[in-house]
Amino acid sequence: MSAVCLVALGTALAIACSRSELEHPQLVRSADAICRDTTSQLQAVRPVQAASREQVGASLQEIANITEAQLIRLRKLRPVRNDKEPYQRWLGAVDQAAVHLASAAEALRRGDAIAAQASVRSASDSSKRAEAEARSLGLEACRSVTASP
Repeated sequence: MSAVCLVALGTALAIACSRSELEHPQLVRSADAICRDTTSQLQAVRPVQAASREQVGASLQEIANITEAQLIRLRKLRPVRNDKEPYQRWLGAVDQAAVHLASAAEALRRGDAIAAQASVRSASDSSKRAEAEARSLGLEACRSVTASP
């Protein structure tokens, strides 16, 4: 293969790979679309107020599961270089919120209300961080679609 062909092939691959990264407006549109879908799923979760410990735990676990599914979809998005770090920080905060909610659900299954409350507080803190990161990225629908009870 000639050097010209190799250069042309390398250029074509670079162009193809760069197209798989989402420019900022495309990233915002794609992430917000996923978050709008997640919002509708979360709205279907039964309210946790005035419910039994088992019902609250089941609802928290359902919220954590929906958030984990959201994260799988969001992780497939590939932001351009300038957005990678803030996007990863946002995903990390959302992930931490989901982990804390799952921990709260597990604590309730064990009958440990104190540990469950601590995990819910941690989830709330992570959700606040995620909201701030979403705001800094210009995400609209994703600001409130973080795992919080």
